[in-house]
Amino acid sequence: MKRIHIILLGTIVIILAFSVIIYARVLDAPYAASFINVLWWQMLVWSPWLIFGQFINILDHRFPIVEQLVFHWILRHISACVMLMVVHGGWFFVISSNFSPFLGADNTRYGAFLFFFIMWAICDFLFYWMLLGIFALRQLLSISPVDNNEKSVRADYLLLKTTGRQSSVATKDILWIEAEDYCCRVHTNSNNYLVRQSLNSFDMSLPGDQFLRIHRSTIVNIKQVELIEKVENRKHIVHLRNGIERAISKSGRQKLQQILDN
Repeated sequence: MKRIHIILLGTIVIILAFSVIIYARVLDAPYAASFINVLWWQMLVWSPWLIFGQFINILDHRFPIVEQLVFHWILRHISACVMLMVVHGGWFFVISSNFSPFLGADNTRYGAFLFFFIMWAICDFLFYWMLLGIFALRQLLSISPVDNNEKSVRADYLLLKTTGRQSSVATKDILWIEAEDYCCRVHTNSNNYLVRQSLNSFDMSLPGDQFLRIHRSTIVNIKQVELIEKVENRKHIVHLRNGIERAISKSGRQKLQQILDN
């Protein structure tokens, strides 16, 4: 199902659900309105979600969860959710003040009862994060781990599967690989690739005479190592030829030093 279809279906479900709830809630009241009037009113109230949903879709594509820290992803969407709720709140005010079937009813302001506004705000929040969760999950599922039989196009190439594409990368062009949350980022001179594959699998598939795991979160191309530098507290770092510095464990330093000495 395409994302636009998910947005459309979700919006229709909300419109129908609120229409039924509101109609049933005021059915026996003296200010009761017909179901059709309530339905048209709710269609006007919730129609902006056809635009809001596309906004979430664009934001999710522009800042995919798989290519950033989860904290930054959450913070960005909290801000976007608050902004969206404020905009939609203004839309509620305009529509209900002019088109509500309950204009002039007792205990209402702007053509709606207080509990209507509360329900709308809660639904805005839940619908935002529900759509975002669906989009993010589809994005995560679109990144496939590399199968053992598909690790290479040739012995000197790796087939990297990322969001929406496959890239064939020469092993000699790989500078270093770092673990990033549940994924790994493969760095080359011209690009970097985020792959849902463990660092252990890279460690096993890459040629051992060219690559070395120097830390639990880093694999380096041995030819790219410029020097090993000692820093404070008996710790060491590796300098790569492109200026990148990476931490190195004690066992990794011993292995790398042995290779460089030979």
